[in-house]
Amino acid sequence: MSVKYIEHFYNLYSGVYDQIFGKLSGNGLKVTSRLLDLKPGEKLLEVGIGTGLSLGNIPEGIDVTGVDVSEKMLSHAKERVDEAGYNRVHLYRMDANQLGFSDDSFDSVLAAYFISTVPDPLKAIEEIKRVCKPGGYILFLNHFRSENPVMGFLDKVFSPLCYRVGFRSDLRLNELMEAGGLEVEHVEPIAFNGYWKAVRCVNPGVTKGGEPGRTAEKEVSRRQQDARTKTTQKTTAKASKKSAKKAAAKKSAKQASANRQSSKKTSKPAKKGGKKKG
Repeated sequence: MSVKYIEHFYNLYSGVYDQIFGKLSGNGLKVTSRLLDLKPGEKLLEVGIGTGLSLGNIPEGIDVTGVDVSEKMLSHAKERVDEAGYNRVHLYRMDANQLGFSDDSFDSVLAAYFISTVPDPLKAIEEIKRVCKPGGYILFLNHFRSENPVMGFLDKVFSPLCYRVGFRSDLRLNELMEAGGLEVEHVEPIAFNGYWKAVRCVNPGVTKGGEPGRTAEKEVSRRQQDARTKTTQKTTAKASKKSAKKAAAKKSAKQASANRQSSKKTSKPAKKGGKKKG
């Protein structure tokens, strides 16, 4: 599967891409903003931006750069940008295995339904890491080979056929991330009962000696602490909410009991007075 074949296939596919793939990818793209945790003014790179389906899920105030190898896919993305009036989106025809950007150019990178379409996914990951700032989020939305023995076998068997329609179905998540020097920080299912996943990594960054940079280590530590804090806050909020519900229920039950007692006293017949005549 060469770059030219991918370009040719997606040029042909571009006219019906949104109609076919738009509905399939919609739920997955909705997690983009939350998982990338983008802040106003940050720079986001999307590799394999295609027709720009993801743009509606990117918050305002973000500088978005999108690249794709297919000129016709990009033309549809440009139409979407013009129609929506996005003024902070820049599109370029570019091979993701040879990104024309300086090191550490972007705060985060999005690779939505992309990594299984490139001839050399490890080279693409290498380039993504290079242009992403140390400690920045790298988010993959993709199908990966199933861990279920039967489904995994089918993924492998049908992969040559999938090649013909522009992607491969036999990429193993853990093997790919390990070989690419990325540690998976978060995984969640996004479609087809977990068959498609959102996979978030923190760019380790590298020094000249090839070791993870200190900046990245500090950023990873900060992000992990933030994640722990958020988890603690959510747990505390849930506990408080549960406690409040219990207190409200107890109060309601007590009030109901008091109402019943009051009702009994009100409805109790009065005793007849006076003595019987002799």
